[in-house]
Amino acid sequence: MYAHSLYPLGNLDTLNVKFGATELAFGSDRADDPSGAHENNVCYKVGSAKLLSVLNDGLSGGIGGNSTFCSTYTWKCVATTTGEPNCPSANTEVTLASDTITIPAGHSGVLFFSAKTRIQAGAPEDDDMVVKLGIKIDGVPVGSVGVQQLYTPYEASSRSLTASYLSAVGDHSSPLTAGQHTVEAYIIVETTGAKHPSVPEELTLTYFDFD
Repeated sequence: MYAHSLYPLGNLDTLNVKFGATELAFGSDRADDPSGAHENNVCYKVGSAKLLSVLNDGLSGGIGGNSTFCSTYTWKCVATTTGEPNCPSANTEVTLASDTITIPAGHSGVLFFSAKTRIQAGAPEDDDMVVKLGIKIDGVPVGSVGVQQLYTPYEASSRSLTASYLSAVGDHSSPLTAGQHTVEAYIIVETTGAKHPSVPEELTLTYFDFD
């Protein structure tokens, strides 16, 4: 689970903050489950286990997620060494979400970008692998990189990854200039043997400004 918050400075009479959560619907093989493979029979009306709250009227957004009703399991294959259909080759960069944002004139150019996903492999089809999640702006990698290792015999355990970037003045960052910019969340699966490790099509990339 992840949560981020930004509290403005200055005179503040009232601040109401609410955080809600529910169980991720794990699978089951029950024949009497009419809604599909669910442990707790939850069907998400807005799609696959995703939530986005926008707290201001500035530059903000969220990219990713399947909007189909009750789409608990909507997976995207991100690597293969066996030529699985509709699955990119392992050890290559795969874009999970992208968006074009416009920085208006006079804006500080300071935005916070956050990418999150989970990697799901299978045993024994998928061998040892290193998975990396990152963010690019205008084709250039920026910010932190999330890294997870999956190895035999525990590939079937899902692993979470997160990456972030603050476009502020710093040794390895800078404010965005006025104009259009392309932001991407990408993943790379480094392995010598993979059938179809996948990530869920949930809310993958969010961003908001500090103006």
